[in-house]
Amino acid sequence: MIEHTVTCRIMANKIQRNPIFKSHGAQMEKRLREFGERIRESGHLIQKMYSKGSTVYKSFDIEIKAMIYRLNPNNIRKGDARYFKERLNVLIKKIKEFRILVRQTYNSIQRAENDGNDTVNYISDELKKVITFNIDDEEDIVGIKKELGGIINILNHLRENYSNLDKMEKILKDYENKLTDIYDELDDRYDGIVEFTKEGLESLKFIDNNLKDRFVDVVHL
Repeated sequence: MIEHTVTCRIMANKIQRNPIFKSHGAQMEKRLREFGERIRESGHLIQKMYSKGSTVYKSFDIEIKAMIYRLNPNNIRKGDARYFKERLNVLIKKIKEFRILVRQTYNSIQRAENDGNDTVNYISDELKKVITFNIDDEEDIVGIKKELGGIINILNHLRENYSNLDKMEKILKDYENKLTDIYDELDDRYDGIVEFTKEGLESLKFIDNNLKDRFVDVVHL
């Protein structure tokens, strides 16, 4: 994301220095810098999400493998219901916290994309005015149009990112629900011997096998 922020600043500086935008450039420059700041904020959240996601994946990998191992009939012992409910509760909280962070990042990127759309539309309109009164400055205008194309590419990248994040949040919610269902299936007596349904066991295995791939989809934005 940092390169997108730099792109916005470079274009803002070019508009600021170019005399043909003397009457129109201040607002164009302001909008570009604000858009760049929105992108910077989104980039910060993506970094935070990356760090959190890495921790969540490692925790799930360790905990779910440990639970599956303990479900082996040779390893089942009295009091295991309490063990499983405690471990599941920890994982449910972790995945919920991560899902909320994914949604926050999604919202941030969507706000940046909305600001970017407004910025592109405003600059496009202002360029039309500039062209009308500066027909001899075609080279400068072509250069700014090229820079504007770079901003449009940024918008396309943002749209792809928040689309992926929206899908990821739905997947995380599904995993959260699966874990909650398993939790609810367990005996309420904390000293009981655990009994998992076949569906519950398959859900654990599914989450363990698929969370890493889903995590990679998110962090490689």
